[in-house]
Amino acid sequence: MKFIWFRVIFIGVCFTFFMAFLLGLDFILDVVTPIFALSPLIYIFVRYFYGKYSERKLAKDDTTKTVRINDKYSIDLPSFTEPVPVSVFASILYYNSFFDGDARSASLRYHNRVVNFYTYVIDRAKSDVVAEIEKMKTTGKAPNQDNPLLVDYAEMALKRLHGFTLKREDTDINVGGLKGITISLLKSGKHKHYYRVSFLEGKDTIYQIVSLKVGSYGFVVDDPFLFKMLKIVNSFREL
Repeated sequence: MKFIWFRVIFIGVCFTFFMAFLLGLDFILDVVTPIFALSPLIYIFVRYFYGKYSERKLAKDDTTKTVRINDKYSIDLPSFTEPVPVSVFASILYYNSFFDGDARSASLRYHNRVVNFYTYVIDRAKSDVVAEIEKMKTTGKAPNQDNPLLVDYAEMALKRLHGFTLKREDTDINVGGLKGITISLLKSGKHKHYYRVSFLEGKDTIYQIVSLKVGSYGFVVDDPFLFKMLKIVNSFREL
């Protein structure tokens, strides 16, 4: 939320307070000082309850928009999301412990900061992924010598996680004709972090589709934001 109206009022109150202080207008100070002192609490109160209201409202919003990336793939995202600048995305990665080092170069980054919903897509050349896995196998660091490509890639990603619990793993999914696997992860703490990570094998590319919801309803099977994550993955199409 941009809180434009609140910021305008806050700036106006601050300006009035300092001008009244400089000019010695005590009758104005008597009115403005309590508002000025309480403004941080008012801001926190408004932001908290607006966030709760927005989460309930957006949970019922099933509208989507189609995003195409460099004629490589298309994907349907919730209408309430918007692109994330790289600088902001980097701080989100750090704060929420996103686990893949390639995430900073994700080809798609969308979010809604009001309800803490994030989606990003990493696409890597299949030849690069195969080479990395083969290198790990020669050094004995590969998860399993006989795993299929996607399973190896997924397990490599999971090794980078700290404090996450595997909630569910769905194998042998098929999205738009692409083979894939989907993994659900939960990180508990002050705020619950719920990740749904899908790995899809394209013709020449491996796609990693990640959705994150911080502080959702508890991540039960009927969680509306979980359904949105499922719809995002199922809408993926390689072009």
